[in-house]
Amino acid sequence: MTPSRGQVFTYDRLNRLTEARAGIFNASKQVALAEPRESWTLDDLGNISGLAYYGTSNVIQHTTNATNEISSLATANPSGDPMIVFDNFNADTLDDTWSTTKGTFTVTDGTDPDKLKATALDGTTSTAVEVMAENTLEDGAFILKVKFPSGTTSGRAGFVFGHDGSDTYHAVVLRKNGGTDTLEVAKYTSGAGWGSTLDSSTGTVTANTEYTLCGWVRQKAVYAKLDGQNVDFTYNSSTFFGAGKVGVVTTVANTTFDDFTYLQITPQKPLRRA
Repeated sequence: MTPSRGQVFTYDRLNRLTEARAGIFNASKQVALAEPRESWTLDDLGNISGLAYYGTSNVIQHTTNATNEISSLATANPSGDPMIVFDNFNADTLDDTWSTTKGTFTVTDGTDPDKLKATALDGTTSTAVEVMAENTLEDGAFILKVKFPSGTTSGRAGFVFGHDGSDTYHAVVLRKNGGTDTLEVAKYTSGAGWGSTLDSSTGTVTANTEYTLCGWVRQKAVYAKLDGQNVDFTYNSSTFFGAGKVGVVTTVANTTFDDFTYLQITPQKPLRRA
């Protein structure tokens, strides 16, 4: 565990462990948003009769004998990936695990309620960036909904990864650029701005329409897809992306984001949505 990450344990009235949660701590030292967890179902004798994993009930079912020995295990529905972060922004305040590094954001806009909305850009960088306080996230999958405001003809908005805390990061973004719409990955460097596009795929991005971005980041590779369109790419870097903060970025004021999800994925199971 890192200083901003930890574990919280829950016990029943007999002091038996019934739940373990691990993830990003908020200011109250409680695991925030949707974090990895395991919970156990115990019978009167303390036998483990079921295990819920990452909120999925009875992922592993135990059968025990009279001497409390496990005699069989069944994986009834071992599906899904552990969510490190999930936020649908339905709360009246932004969870304190988020940190605004550029621009201003709100989750209580009257026009776009229950969305993370970039209400203003930073005057120097012309960006609005919101990231998780945790700075050691790496090798995971992301899902994010993005919507440009009406009238948008140029700009970027999407998912930030590898943020170093000093405004240098990579991002998978939707980009409108003078009639050309793309899904792309690029690097933003503090003091220099956006670098050249590293990889991209052409699609259709209409202002005031919500789109879902998804993909994964692993070591030297990033995969990105615009859900619902035949728009995707895999970019292979010559260097490791490394750990860093994850979050969102836009260069267009009043862009909205929703259902921010960051998952841990196994090497055998990369996230690819149809």
